[in-house]
Amino acid sequence: MTGSLAWKDGNRCPHLHATAGNASFAVVGGHLLALEVGRGSLELYVTILPNRLERATEASIGTNVLQLGPVG
Repeated sequence: MTGSLAWKDGNRCPHLHATAGNASFAVVGGHLLALEVGRGSLELYVTILPNRLERATEASIGTNVLQLGPVG
């Protein structure tokens, strides 16, 4: 699983991707919309960044995008 935990309009806005496999070694991946851990466990590592990540709707493409400022 990889992605970002950002804010949009004052609410948490996670954007996650995941890859999962089964006993036959078939693998699927894509956007993670919901997750239920059945057997086993889930370990999650979060990196805290110095600045708060914000998302806003980009009308031209109809999706929420990270608002990234100048680097440096």
